[in-house]
Amino acid sequence: MEKIAQFPLKERKRARIRLALADSVIKRTQDRSFEKIKIETLCQDAEISRGTFFRFFPKKIDLIFYVTNLWAIETGWQLNHTEGIEPGYKKINEFFRLSALSFERHQHFFIEALSQRVLDPVEFNRQDNEYNRVGLVERLIRFPEYEGIEAIPEGGFSVLFRQNIEAAIKTKNLPKTTDSEESILALACIFYGVPTMISDRTASHLAETYSQQLKIVWKGLGGRI
Repeated sequence: MEKIAQFPLKERKRARIRLALADSVIKRTQDRSFEKIKIETLCQDAEISRGTFFRFFPKKIDLIFYVTNLWAIETGWQLNHTEGIEPGYKKINEFFRLSALSFERHQHFFIEALSQRVLDPVEFNRQDNEYNRVGLVERLIRFPEYEGIEAIPEGGFSVLFRQNIEAAIKTKNLPKTTDSEESILALACIFYGVPTMISDRTASHLAETYSQQLKIVWKGLGGRI
């Protein structure tokens, strides 16, 4: 809390409003689709005006991107603080395990996020902007117990995949001719595809299926496990 108190009141208020809107959209997707959630409802939950909402998120879809960025930062921190997992295949596998746990906790929200990926892939690929990024104050308020959370880079899972593919190439667990971008695409297909193709979305089954698919792709890339 001492770190947070060092920031101006205006920044702290802004952070808390944005996080309140994130909580609202997670809550509201429990019983309705994202398209049916009214901005007025989100504003009521966060106790703000419609104008304030658009000052923080020019498009409603930006809120989906913001929540997924929060999730990616938390997952990145958890990966960095999990002992005994080597960079490369094992760390990517652990990412999928953590993703499965998050998916089970907030299944309806993640289904909506996945559907937006399918419905508007162009917009989804433009998600990196100032409105969707998670600021330092927001990180400190959201994750007060996560020491070093401010150092976790943004960029979603593609950053994590790239880091670990490059680490695997360096340690010769992937061929030096491995195309990093194509490999990231293959791993992204696993991330998005598995939850949409299986009916049993419990964390244990998701994690198991993710792991099986990762193993197939990794071997197809010529990697060692």
